[in-house]
Amino acid sequence: MLEVPAYPLPGAPIVGKSFISYSIEFADLDDFTGNRSTPNQLSVNLINNLKDVGGSYPNIRVGGTTANYAVFVSDQEEPIILHYATPGADQPYSVTWGPTWLDYFDVLPEGIEYTLGLSFNSSTLGQTETIQEAAEAYSVLNRSLYAFEVGNEFDAYPVDRETQTWKLQTYVDQWLERTDAVAAEVIADQDVEAIFQAGVFVAPNTVSNDSSWNPKAAFEDGIATTGKVKSFSIHQYFGAACRPVKPTLADSLLNHTYLTSYMSYHEEMSTFITSHGVRYVIGETNSIACQGLAGVSDVFGAALWSIDYALYAASLNVSSMYFHMGLGYRYAAWQPVVNGTNQAGPRPLYYGNLIAASTLAGGDKQVRVLANETSFTAYGIYKKTETTVLLDKIVLLNLVLYNSTVGGERTSLSVQLPESVLNGKSSAVVRRFTAPGAESTQEDIEWAGRKVSDDGVIVGQEVVELLKGDTIRIPASEAVVISFRKICR
Repeated sequence: MLEVPAYPLPGAPIVGKSFISYSIEFADLDDFTGNRSTPNQLSVNLINNLKDVGGSYPNIRVGGTTANYAVFVSDQEEPIILHYATPGADQPYSVTWGPTWLDYFDVLPEGIEYTLGLSFNSSTLGQTETIQEAAEAYSVLNRSLYAFEVGNEFDAYPVDRETQTWKLQTYVDQWLERTDAVAAEVIADQDVEAIFQAGVFVAPNTVSNDSSWNPKAAFEDGIATTGKVKSFSIHQYFGAACRPVKPTLADSLLNHTYLTSYMSYHEEMSTFITSHGVRYVIGETNSIACQGLAGVSDVFGAALWSIDYALYAASLNVSSMYFHMGLGYRYAAWQPVVNGTNQAGPRPLYYGNLIAASTLAGGDKQVRVLANETSFTAYGIYKKTETTVLLDKIVLLNLVLYNSTVGGERTSLSVQLPESVLNGKSSAVVRRFTAPGAESTQEDIEWAGRKVSDDGVIVGQEVVELLKGDTIRIPASEAVVISFRKICR
């Protein structure tokens, strides 16, 4: 029998609005937004869906590797100019942007808050470039700007710094000098100096085993002493496609034990950071680093993983998480435009994001982990009211890998719920997240009988079940969300 406590753990964080958000590669922003005269309606529809089910828009961070070497050219007429070393490469080697590039931020729905990556090149010239970028962006984005990031992943990729002598204290000193200069030149007369997202580090065991660059150490080295830190960002991936040994769906994603081995870091660091009055965000994340891995990052199993990942993160002191995307990236939640043989449209991950956003909707939820097994995980979602906390939903995930192309029996898991949940005072509605197998692509995925069309519209008649009895069956590589019509105490 699944143990379902009546309340979340004492002191459990309240999950804020826009918990599920997105990070877009700097060089690819225009592909996702379109322009003022021709917006990318696919992106608009998909973002509006998240608002409809979650009650708020996802926020968007524009940054990543290409932000580190993007150069602002004040008299450039084109919004952005990209140069690729080879046709079909995931990222350009050269990026310049002009003032009209900022028009792209005015295309998606109003109400989205943006985080923007700035360059962090060394020397006086580098500082001048950062100030120019920030000044141009702040004058346009203004109140839709959540934060600036100065430099991307300088713990692992310090651009023009000497790697042999580069260390955290040096970074903190230079970061403070740079953010002081931006604040003085750009927002000196504004009451918004805490407008920087610090860190932007890669979590240990993602690209290296170095754990010295961490939020706690950065605070001890003084990164928050000037009061300019609004939030602290850590990047998280669960393997890398560019390594000789490739991650697998079974071992790297449909493996809750593997997930929690990474999340213990975020539990420790988020608790520390939030105790100092600063938000902790997983500011760039997805399944497999190096833009994802075909057959792993772009299938139904990755969508199941994303629900498990999001709900586990929501049980910690994580303010929000930003799923990274770029043009042609295998792990993207959607392909914004036709790219080679890849058609535009939603991808499996988007379904997972949609379900997580729906489950955590309202900015008043608390999450408790109910089952923590390698292939089975369960979460209680609690709704906080003015007077009490009530059980709102239960999410069950069967992470046993089933591949429909291999065949064989599709096993299932039966979960018994306690009488305290089903004691006649409430009825339970079941919504199933289904596909033929973990290897399925977006064409064969359904959420409660509905699909997301190629143009980003949710279509079909919703199919729900009324839970009869106290036991529910979940086939391998599927998930269910149980919602209580009359929420029980």
